[in-house]
Amino acid sequence: MKPTLEVISKPIEKQSFQCFTVSKPSFDPFWHYHPEIELTYITKGEGTRFVGNHISQYREGDLVLIGKNLPHHWVSMKEQGSPLQEGIVIQFLQEILIKHNEFIEVTKLLNKSKNGLFFPSPSSAVKQSLQELPYLKGPLQLLKLLSILSLLTKEEYVVLSTEEYQFTNKNQRQLERVDRVSRFILENFQRNISLEEVSDIAHMTPPSFCRWFKKNLGNTFTTFLNATRVEAACQYLITTRLPINEIALKVGFDNVIYFNRTFKSLKGITPKQIRLQTKKGA
Repeated sequence: MKPTLEVISKPIEKQSFQCFTVSKPSFDPFWHYHPEIELTYITKGEGTRFVGNHISQYREGDLVLIGKNLPHHWVSMKEQGSPLQEGIVIQFLQEILIKHNEFIEVTKLLNKSKNGLFFPSPSSAVKQSLQELPYLKGPLQLLKLLSILSLLTKEEYVVLSTEEYQFTNKNQRQLERVDRVSRFILENFQRNISLEEVSDIAHMTPPSFCRWFKKNLGNTFTTFLNATRVEAACQYLITTRLPINEIALKVGFDNVIYFNRTFKSLKGITPKQIRLQTKKGA
């Protein structure tokens, strides 16, 4: 999928980077991109992560490095009793790295982040440094960031978005359309959404909409919708005891057989297996 909205970052002036903490009842749909590279560390909560044309679940401990101008956002379910969403966000321009041999490996890592990098098992040193970073000031904060980036060059990572995905359309009118359509889907995926209905939101005919959606969001409308529903189902499977057939209906599938088939094709595992794994890990 291709998350793309307006540029939301303000230019970083008189400082080499910005680091801040986020704490909200939920992360709302907001596709965006910016010229800064971003390192996002989730310290509490869970939901669905969208990076480039990649859709997957996030949870506490999630660490992702996002390249410049790569569309992304994190979305959580707005339900009573859902956990608070908290994280640490670092945004910086690649120019903060001095072009010396000591930074070669870090530069390579940042170049690879153009497709988004997920670090599945960051070391305790990385996690501790990330927790300390927001409370440091001046040169100490910059040195800590450089230390974190250096540590990440030694960590295992998973590339998120595919090479085929290229975000080049920065026309404001098109960005607003992507924003409008993606928000509509993410706020209404729990119910039936017809192709005709979502095409109307984009003010396009269904055939034109399908071509436009694939070009601008990196997946077909059906794939995007199903992936969003499946990731939401994962959250219910892990965090609740709701029956699987009830979860299928809750996230927008009106056919449990189709839900199970779609779930396995996207996750490589059945909903029942996810739940059994969760019970074993409890």
